Amino acid sequence: MLREPDGLGAKILWGVGIYADDVRAQVRAVLGQGPRLTIAQIIPTSAVKRSIELAFDEAQKMRSDAVGTEHLLLGLLREGTSIAPHVLGDMGLDEARVRAEIDRLRESGLGEPEPLVVERIFEIRARVLVHDLDPPYRLWEGRITGHEGGNFTIEIAGHPAGEEFLVDPPRIHPIPPMDARRCEYCQAT
Repeated sequence: MLREPDGLGAKILWGVGIYADDVRAQVRAVLGQGPRLTIAQIIPTSAVKRSIELAFDEAQKMRSDAVGTEHLLLGLLREGTSIAPHVLGDMGLDEARVRAEIDRLRESGLGEPEPLVVERIFEIRARVLVHDLDPPYRLWEGRITGHEGGNFTIEIAGHPAGEEFLVDPPRIHPIPPMDARRCEYCQAT
């Protein structure tokens, strides 16, 4: 959910100060840091299925045309038995607060998150696509190595202008890319 920056669910979480790194740390604290298992096939648990059913229920109650990340967030919280609602609850989030944030964001026209939030969308070591500074804004694959003042340091092997760049967030796409229709650089090509 936090990797879907255009989704209302992520905006709600960021709006109340919950970020991906913080959630991971809480989950590790609950589960412990044991050896990592490789799973050949992920089979949804009954809690996952129930959360999805509840998300559909939330979308219907809100008279939405589709199930959005805000509905999934409410579904997770309403399900109540998995790790997610407990971790989010420990971080100060509950159904009432999510509903209030949904109302607030919808009334404001889904306002933009604070600039600091944009910095938290991408994680250090994440693979990303980056637009060149000049037209035709070619995309290059790189890896985030740091951040500084709202921009990201990205390493791009084989780029003719060098291998390390300080890039502003609008020029960066996650892998796989999100909706390119909202990117001014993608539209210019």
